[in-house]
Amino acid sequence: MHPLARALFIAAVTLSISSGDVRSSAQSSLGKTSVEVKQSTLINAGDLLEVAVFESSDLCTKARVGESGEVLLPLLGKVRLQGLTVADAAAWIRSQLIKQRFVKDPKVTVSVTEYAVGGVSVMGEVKKPGVYTAMGSHRLNDYLSLAEGLTQQAGTRVSVSHRPAPDQIAVVQISSTGRSTPQSNPLIDPGDTIVVSRAGEVYVVGDVVRPGKYLMDHDEQLTIVQALALAQGANRTALLKRAVIIRKTDTGRTELPVNVGKVLTMQSTDLTLIDNDILFVPVSRTKTAVNRSLEAIVQTAVGAASYRAF
Repeated sequence: MHPLARALFIAAVTLSISSGDVRSSAQSSLGKTSVEVKQSTLINAGDLLEVAVFESSDLCTKARVGESGEVLLPLLGKVRLQGLTVADAAAWIRSQLIKQRFVKDPKVTVSVTEYAVGGVSVMGEVKKPGVYTAMGSHRLNDYLSLAEGLTQQAGTRVSVSHRPAPDQIAVVQISSTGRSTPQSNPLIDPGDTIVVSRAGEVYVVGDVVRPGKYLMDHDEQLTIVQALALAQGANRTALLKRAVIIRKTDTGRTELPVNVGKVLTMQSTDLTLIDNDILFVPVSRTKTAVNRSLEAIVQTAVGAASYRAF
């Protein structure tokens, strides 16, 4: 992505984060909705609970769970709710109201409006990584805002893992336009971990105008033509038909010959580069440059990346 375009993308996402756009939650890739996850969150000592009984305002209350795990409720007195989910707590309160004949058929809801434990960890490509206190119901953008937004190297993939199932990771795609949707701005629970990915990088070296390291597009894709455009094109002395892509694989680095001249004239497919690819364009008038070893090309890429700052 061109530096100006990337700056606009970061600005758009930051503006979306700052706006606090809150919408209904959608199904996450963990197979549960955020509402379902919140219903399974356990009540802890110090949590501030809101208990509502439909059409019985005198039974509605806000109360903090004590160190003993108990909370004081109208009519029922001190009851132990620590260790229960909010759904189980609501069901238990309902059963007690019926059992003690206070209400015939109550509709009870319990919600945690302030969590005493279970901060949210925000890591990766944010300006201020750290653990942030979970206060009530908040979404992804709220925590990205607390972390002072994204860095210039941030990608658009954000992983979210929940404390009850840390091995199950939901991948959220941040909108490249900065527009917030339920899918790109899910609810975050106490104890969740948020990791913002780093954008992919490719290297363009050899006989080009501006060799160096370039961040990939917001969709993590960059073609040969786009990469050359970022490097401001090849020099007139470039031997386009002898260009190569150096790609790292599980078995080591491999060379993929590519005729950039044919790609530019649409006579050949404009291949998509992947993270850490090196596009090397040799100099036509220097035979030794064409026959450079793979290791020499890799070292050139490293040197170009070190010379330029992106």
